[in-house]
Amino acid sequence: MCKNFFFILIFITFCFCADAQHDKKFISVAIRDNVNMQFISNDYLVTKDSLIIKGDSDYGRTKVNYISRKLSKTERKSFDQFMKTFPADSLWETYFSEYNNMEYISPEHFPRVIEINFEYRDKNYKTKMTNCYVYKAADLFDFLNPLFPPEVRIKFKKEDFNAFY
Repeated sequence: MCKNFFFILIFITFCFCADAQHDKKFISVAIRDNVNMQFISNDYLVTKDSLIIKGDSDYGRTKVNYISRKLSKTERKSFDQFMKTFPADSLWETYFSEYNNMEYISPEHFPRVIEINFEYRDKNYKTKMTNCYVYKAADLFDFLNPLFPPEVRIKFKKEDFNAFY
């Protein structure tokens, strides 16, 4: 009797461990957006339970801490669910488009560069978008923007680009 109980206990433990290995264990997503300027960027870090946004001011001379807060229980649950279904592993490492759509390039009118780093317990995924629109990234930004203050939301409009992925 005790021997059977022991084997059943081991079997149940094995089932739970095998199931847990297939589950994506999300840790964080980090976004760096140059907001079409040469010396300026906004840095976003969203973890399972918190949100931190930092940026550059004075053409990169001064760091500004926009926000650092814990996510609410509802936000955590929604974010966790979104990240479980988001296809981070299907993003290309690099998306690039020529600068043809830009009439001129200056420090205030610079090609848009956005870098995203997804960190899971057992794997990292990185992608970099230069002067192009990526539909999956737009889905991510649309989901995250309501968490951000209006002045630092990621403005990523399809009509601003000539290349689409």
